[in-house]
Amino acid sequence: MTMAVLVFSGWRPGLRKISLTNLLHSRATIPLAAAKQHVDDILDGQEVRISLADLDTAAGIARAANALGAVVALEPEDRRTTAETESEHRRRR
Repeated sequence: MTMAVLVFSGWRPGLRKISLTNLLHSRATIPLAAAKQHVDDILDGQEVRISLADLDTAAGIARAANALGAVVALEPEDRRTTAETESEHRRRR
């Protein structure tokens, strides 16, 4: 199963901080205080990574966040454990 990771790496002048906080709170289902802290961290120049279970939801959040002034990329993330991946690799040999 594939998860998606939103990687916030910066922001552009005019970032809509409150709107971004509300977006993360409502669409990424992050508690309001945590969403605010994530946005504060982005403004402080820190990279913020948020994992989401649904790729389509993550893509929509990334588009909306970019429109609000955030610099964000979307990365897929494999949820299988390392042990499962190593086991598959051994079977293919």
